[in-house]
Amino acid sequence: MTTAPARSTRTFITWWECEPRRLRRDHEEIPAHFPHLVFSDEGAGGWEGMLPRWPFDRPEPAHLTDWIGERGLRLRLEYGQAYPMVAPRIFPLDPLPEPFEWTQHRWHVNGDSSLCLLHDDVWTGRESVGETCY
Repeated sequence: MTTAPARSTRTFITWWECEPRRLRRDHEEIPAHFPHLVFSDEGAGGWEGMLPRWPFDRPEPAHLTDWIGERGLRLRLEYGQAYPMVAPRIFPLDPLPEPFEWTQHRWHVNGDSSLCLLHDDVWTGRESVGETCY
């Protein structure tokens, strides 16, 4: 005799329902650093928009404007449902890195085309997204 699988009675809960203070923190910090990013609550949520061409205090790399022009990078920051324990992923939308750049350490592009922008390889979940990527 076999039993039909029971339907799950579990209710899906987003990360921000479990971490409302973290959502508020990100909604304060990210626009403070990157005012042209817009939040979307689709899926696990994220931000999309344009960054300034070079928002950092350190010197701009040589020939950056040859690659991206005078404008900034259009990107999508994607949260996963394990956020904040797992760092968000940042995907460039325009300009897109070429596939040969996807695993080139000098470009800091991961194999899935997301950008590696963390100052350290460590993400504990307590870091600020705006500060870490800035």
